[in-house]
Amino acid sequence: MKKIISLILAFALTLIVASCGKKPYTVLEVGGADSRSVANHDSDIVLEIKSEKDLKLNKNKTFELNSKSYDVEYRNTMKTYFFNGEIDFYESKEVSIGVNKKTGNIDQYSFLGAYVLGTEGAEKSYDECLEIAKKYLGKAVSDVENYAVADYRYLKIPEYKAVYSFEFARFVNGAKTSDSAVVGVTVYGDVISHTYQNLGGMKDAPVPSEAEMAEIRANVYQKLEDIYGGIKAEYDVEYSTKDVVLSRLEDGKYAIEYYMDAKVTPKAEGKLGFMETNHFLIYVKK
Repeated sequence: MKKIISLILAFALTLIVASCGKKPYTVLEVGGADSRSVANHDSDIVLEIKSEKDLKLNKNKTFELNSKSYDVEYRNTMKTYFFNGEIDFYESKEVSIGVNKKTGNIDQYSFLGAYVLGTEGAEKSYDECLEIAKKYLGKAVSDVENYAVADYRYLKIPEYKAVYSFEFARFVNGAKTSDSAVVGVTVYGDVISHTYQNLGGMKDAPVPSEAEMAEIRANVYQKLEDIYGGIKAEYDVEYSTKDVVLSRLEDGKYAIEYYMDAKVTPKAEGKLGFMETNHFLIYVKK
């Protein structure tokens, strides 16, 4: 009898130890949804982007950018929920410049002036503009080869005729990270904007294993069922993955940001369906 009890206790202890060592990968819903949604949304965590004034900053500054000097005036400070995500914005009639408060790097730039550069001459192809964007990004990071084009847009803008907006992201062991850049190149080959986010800061990010990502994905789908399960008697609900990004947050912690679209179609005639994007956060340990 004592031997049986000892075996039971040993087995229970094993379960406890295994449970303590297992990462739960709790799925947190970011911000919930608007009141018009019929689903069971809740705000588990709020990731804020704030705009405020820093009265300690010098109102006027001069910056050297792309071989040109700009005299600009302080406008506001933007605080995001990302690591090193606090940006001081300065503007003039020609440019908007965003300076990272911690690193001092120019993380955002937009040309606002009358466009004259490159308007004479042949238009460049997608591949040519992409190469220009890569070379431009290569001035800001030493390993541009580790950034891939995650997305791009072709924007028809009368002032520039058209602009290619290339979104680059660092991939670590196949995982897309928030270490990213967006570079805008006109069809005449001029870089007129860039936005950098934690550039170079995710080289050593902790990437979950395939098994861990499978568990995270399963937990995300369970969270979706918690949100939409109660309306499935009246609606058909179809899920699709919009984006998955490994991010580093303001407090230095790492997390998977999961974006899932839900297409909700009423079973009864006369009702309108809708599509909404769910933003989830799952903390991961380094």
